[in-house]
Amino acid sequence: MKTPHLLTAAITALVLVSGSIAVDASAEETTATLIVTADYVTADGSPAEGPAMTTFQLSPGDSDGVGWGGPGGASSGSVFGGTTSFSVQPGAWTVRASADGWAHSWLGGTPFAESAEVAVLAAGETRTFVVELHPGGTVSGVVGSNASVDAYLQDPATGDWESMSRDANAVVADGRYTLDSLPAGEYAVRAEREPDGEGRRFFSDRYWKDSPTLAGATTVRVDAGSTTTGIDLRLRPWQYFTDRVAGSDRYDTAVSVSRSAFTAPVPVLYLVSGANWPDALSAGPAAALQGGALLLTDPTILPDVVTAEIRRLAPERIVVVGSSLSVSTGVEERLRELSPVVDRIGGRDRYETSRLVVVDAFGDLEADTVFLATGTNFPDALSVGPVAGYAGDPVLLVDGAQSALDAPTEAALRARSPLGVQIIGSESAISAGIAADVESALPDIDVRRVSGGDRIRTSVAVNRGSNGDPLNDTAYLVRADSFADALGSIAAASELHRRIYLTDSDCIRQSVLDAAQQLGIDRFVLLGGTGTLSSAVAALSTCAP
Repeated sequence: MKTPHLLTAAITALVLVSGSIAVDASAEETTATLIVTADYVTADGSPAEGPAMTTFQLSPGDSDGVGWGGPGGASSGSVFGGTTSFSVQPGAWTVRASADGWAHSWLGGTPFAESAEVAVLAAGETRTFVVELHPGGTVSGVVGSNASVDAYLQDPATGDWESMSRDANAVVADGRYTLDSLPAGEYAVRAEREPDGEGRRFFSDRYWKDSPTLAGATTVRVDAGSTTTGIDLRLRPWQYFTDRVAGSDRYDTAVSVSRSAFTAPVPVLYLVSGANWPDALSAGPAAALQGGALLLTDPTILPDVVTAEIRRLAPERIVVVGSSLSVSTGVEERLRELSPVVDRIGGRDRYETSRLVVVDAFGDLEADTVFLATGTNFPDALSVGPVAGYAGDPVLLVDGAQSALDAPTEAALRARSPLGVQIIGSESAISAGIAADVESALPDIDVRRVSGGDRIRTSVAVNRGSNGDPLNDTAYLVRADSFADALGSIAAASELHRRIYLTDSDCIRQSVLDAAQQLGIDRFVLLGGTGTLSSAVAALSTCAP
């Protein structure tokens, strides 16, 4: 979410004997003060003598009140002793404390940046925090030359994995590696070799214990101050793998995708028409923001396979997207037998519906990026859906053929207070006039167009320009000129941290393979039967770039 950009005081002056930053009197009325003390304790919790120097990193906090806001605007430095103070602009901030040989900790006593406590400070306010630092653990082993090793700590509360490479010191020498200063917990240890100068990878990532995937990894337990040896890793030559998810029809396929991604119960389920595509394109990222799923329905009758999946998911709320022409009142009444709360979101057209879906899901939340996609065709929004969903950002549909930005869409953009807007597709998808109006309406943010020569190249460009899960090695392949089997995949792809690549029906372009390889993706799941994506696609037979 949106975060503050600037520090009022110069953090470059952080290395001070006093462990604080001087603030002149004239600044005191417009700045806030954040004081942080690191308490060093032994593995059993007894007080310990800390090192001479402690490093503190000050970072913008996420505007939703939990977690850091990313590396932008962060500064760090070391102080003598264990206490420092920061003079900052009013806003949301968090701090990480660390020292050599000690496991780092964020405000709130967590090793996870995404779970850090956030201090929201007003002008003139002073707040004080204490964080405990415990002895760090060490993991070592053998790895091939020119490989790098990282340790990913699992958050027991969410099941998510977070890299500790920002804090642990990975040393690779003579085919051996050492990771130290690790916080206690369960780790997946991964080795990889970066692509060459042309983006080619010759080796696939490997997890201990000799697994090509995170799902098959054997975790390594690290305790405070522990030493673990023999965690050896060996890279294997690069190899692609494919799988296919296909049902008897588009509704069954969407259910199969849902089953592979979601465990019950889910907080929300979005139901959209499978006969048309617009309503699903904004609903997918909206569902992802809330940890919810998306299913398709026949406009006039709820298919039995969908009914069964709704029962399995046991959603706390169902959101029907679109008017009664998209999803009939009869289907809506059937849903009321399956969930305690059923709401319908529908506007006068696909564009108003898109805006209403975003408002319902995001409320007052700000967004890092708003993705603007044409509502006159589906491929661009389909490709960017999982990117937006993974980032927790919205997709807004716009009538790209118009020469100017309409007032309701401008208002919807302003309501998100974004740091950036990405316009997806070429000028034939979203006009130059609309792009110019976005820049004029939001002059202080980053507005950029992401496009390729056609829908498949745009799909490549969208994925190349986005930050995804570094542990993800799988992407969905969907047919570029058919939406039927792909619509239900947006929320699932977001949940599984997967990307969507568009492809031709009878081959895969070399440019798609190359782009995926650069991102470390060596597994593709085809959506739809052989009538949608042929066996040649499953064999990754290539065609023109």
